[in-house]
Amino acid sequence: MQLAELLLQAIRAAGEDWGPTRAENLQGQIARWERGTSSPSAHWWPYLRSVLPDSAPPDDGDVHPPMTRRTFLMGTVGITALSASAASARSLGTVARFSLSPIASFEGTDLADYQERVHQTAKRYHSGRPQSVETEAINLLGEGLSYLSSARRQRADIAVATAWVALLAGRLAFFDRNDPETGEAHFATAAALAQTAGDNPLLAAILAHRAFIAGFGGNHAGAAGWLRRADLTAPRRGQPMLRSWLHCVRAELAAIAGDPSTALKQMRAADEGLNHEGEMPQWFDWYDEARTASFAGTVELAAGRSEQAAQHLADALEQITEIKQRAVVCLDLAIAYSATAPEQSMQYATEGLTLARERPYLMAINRLPTLEASLRGTPWAKDLHERERELLGVG
Repeated sequence: MQLAELLLQAIRAAGEDWGPTRAENLQGQIARWERGTSSPSAHWWPYLRSVLPDSAPPDDGDVHPPMTRRTFLMGTVGITALSASAASARSLGTVARFSLSPIASFEGTDLADYQERVHQTAKRYHSGRPQSVETEAINLLGEGLSYLSSARRQRADIAVATAWVALLAGRLAFFDRNDPETGEAHFATAAALAQTAGDNPLLAAILAHRAFIAGFGGNHAGAAGWLRRADLTAPRRGQPMLRSWLHCVRAELAAIAGDPSTALKQMRAADEGLNHEGEMPQWFDWYDEARTASFAGTVELAAGRSEQAAQHLADALEQITEIKQRAVVCLDLAIAYSATAPEQSMQYATEGLTLARERPYLMAINRLPTLEASLRGTPWAKDLHERERELLGVG
């Protein structure tokens, strides 16, 4: 739901009679506030504060103090111009803390320093503890937001770096901690920032992450909607790896939705995209040929093609060095071999569990129920349970 819809609901709930024409004009009014050609008048303050509760004034007797353009912009960055679910609106909790604090001065020399700190935090995604790296990312998110009002000509660069760190926080919340609501909130903020910067490739990647949350949650229609938006946003030329990854996302979500034919077709399209050269944005650090092979293995498993899955996964394992993704691939290999080579399956399971203990990653741990079901009724089921208890302390 966009800000205009939320604001219209608040106005009508207060008893004001707004017809279709005035409702249609509301989006234009919001756009003027965003551009700074006008500021919200006193009439609007109570309604804006009702839909942006984190911007409510202190209880000091001034019921409706002036709402500056800066407070409006910073308070709405997570929902303006993009649909905002209830979970998305909670992203304002992070944003609002900085919208009401003093504006941070920004000098040109600060940009490179801020970008480098964002980059270093992103690199720690692969090696750091999820909670600590997410905390770093949220702090950098707030810092970047505090710079936006004074960045001027470097505003787009700051918005891109801040969107990157919001995307990182969302990935940590969703993929590492299995917290889709917080992940969705961070992704909503990231999307608004990417749109502010006019960075369509980054925006497309963020929208695809929102598709992951919808699809993993069983909302397959919602996932398809986010993917359509990602496809329309992504550039048609110059970003073949991004396009390839989008095909992988579609493939995995189709597999989850029980559509193996579409999933396999999308993986073929992803492979074709690897044959074209193009630029790789710095923030696009989670995808390469090895990850394509990993996606392919997961999709083949979902299609019931264990032999083909094992081939792709073995290729991926030879190339992937990052601990969390190796854990995922090892456990997928354990599933692939569970029916035909249970001893080999247990070897991969042990390796995967060992890696998951070293670097906890819920996308890996979530493979265990499927593996347990595959080995149920066999002598190897007890061995798997013992490994889980020994290495993860479960059971």
